[in-house]
Amino acid sequence: MAENPKFLSRAEAASYLESTWGLKRSKATLAKLAVSGKGPSYHRSGRDALYTTASLDSYAEQEVGLPAPQATQHKIEAILKSRGVAA
Repeated sequence: MAENPKFLSRAEAASYLESTWGLKRSKATLAKLAVSGKGPSYHRSGRDALYTTASLDSYAEQEVGLPAPQATQHKIEAILKSRGVAA
């Protein structure tokens, strides 16, 4: 049986993007991106927008793009460290 995804509020999503990917997006910016259809995919529960970490990771990967050759190893190590994985 598949595990249910944990949903993050817009404020938690903004914090996740910064702590995991280094992307500074305020909850207000995420709201504007949602209106324009340019932000991470989300679910609605009443008035609340709820994000999964998978949708935030997909969005961040598109935003970050391909790393420059000089920064590749540094970025990989930073991401692995933030996820608690030894490089």
